[in-house]
Amino acid sequence: AKGEFEPRLSLLIGLENSRFPDAMTFVPDVVIDPKVGEWLAQAFSTGDVKRARFVLDQALIKGAPQITRTLALTVDANSVDFSFHPDWPRLTQADVAVKIVDKQVEVKAGSAQFYDLALNNVDAKYLVDRDGSRLIAKAALSGRLKDAWQTLTDTPLQKNIFALAHDFQFKGAMQGTLALDLPFKNLQKSNVEIDFLTRN
Repeated sequence: AKGEFEPRLSLLIGLENSRFPDAMTFVPDVVIDPKVGEWLAQAFSTGDVKRARFVLDQALIKGAPQITRTLALTVDANSVDFSFHPDWPRLTQADVAVKIVDKQVEVKAGSAQFYDLALNNVDAKYLVDRDGSRLIAKAALSGRLKDAWQTLTDTPLQKNIFALAHDFQFKGAMQGTLALDLPFKNLQKSNVEIDFLTRN
C-alpha cells in the first residue's frame, strides 16, 4: 500500500588484523553518540585488533524514532593499553573484547596489568544517561602488597588517604577484588571498593 514503504540503511563492516586506534576509523562518527566516540578515542591507544564488526540498521527518513535503529560494534584485540578513565592510570597488556550497543560500551578482559598487579576477569561498562557518563568496573587482582598500596597512593583515591599513609611500606603478597563506579562530571562522587587478603 502507498506510504507503507520505509527506506532503510543496512550496513555491515568487517575488519581483521589491524591496530588501535586506526581500527576505529571505519566507524562513522555521525552514528556514534558523541560522548561514546570521545571515550573510545581516549580509551584504546594501542593494541592488536584481531577482528572487528560494525552493524548499523536505521531508517533513512529524518526524524525517525531511535527505537527503530540498531547499532552495534564488537572488537577482539590483544596487548591493548586501556585507559578507562582519564584521571586513572591505564591498564596494559589487556586482551579485550569490546561490545558497543547504542550508548553503552562493555569491555571484558581475561587478563591485564595495572601497575605491577595482575588483573583477571575485568568487566567494565561505560554508560551514557541523562546524568552524564560514568564508568562501572570490577576485576580480580593479585600481586605484591606494596603494588596494591600504590593503587591508593598514585590514583585519585589518594585524596581520601591521610598524609602519613603515603610513607607506609609493605612486604608480602595479596589477592582480592577491585570495584569502581566513576562519574566523568564529578569524580568526588566516585564509589571505590577494594577487598584483599594478604600473606607472608
